[in-house]
Amino acid sequence: MTAIRFRQGGFLAAVFFLLTGCSSVTGTMSDFSETVVPTCPAVSILTDATRLTRFREGSKGDLTDVAFESELREVESSCTWKEDAVMVDLELEFVTARGPAYSQGANQLTYFIGVTDFYQTVLSKEKLTTKPNVPAGTKAVAWKEKVKQRIPLEPGSNGGDYSIFVGLQLSRAELKYNRQWYGR
Repeated sequence: MTAIRFRQGGFLAAVFFLLTGCSSVTGTMSDFSETVVPTCPAVSILTDATRLTRFREGSKGDLTDVAFESELREVESSCTWKEDAVMVDLELEFVTARGPAYSQGANQLTYFIGVTDFYQTVLSKEKLTTKPNVPAGTKAVAWKEKVKQRIPLEPGSNGGDYSIFVGLQLSRAELKYNRQWYGR
């Protein structure tokens, strides 16, 4: 009989410690949740917008009419935070190769940077232009572009609630060509 009382007493003591422990855990968790740990937005290259094959004006897609081919090879990012915004530094690596119909100076490459929220709603899309210059006697050239992207933050939100997508700006015909030749 005394052993049963001892077990009941032990059970009551365990329940007491468990309940008092829970209140201290709850306090700790609420203190933790009030502090937002800053994170950076995810940055990625859209697969369909990684490559561009630009044909000579009026071409029907013959390979001898390729002016140049470009690729957005890589994007690196880092970020810093301010009270109401996250500042993202992007470094995009491009490669352009001359084609049989390449003409110096007539080549313009447009790329975009898009920002989406947690629900993948597009918040902004900015188009930027660069001019690849493949010197005579050279088949290809690689270069990097540095861009700063400012994302305003709503109160309580974090940089990790957003995503940044980059890619080459393609026409419908260029997108169709990519899907035909590089798959989807």
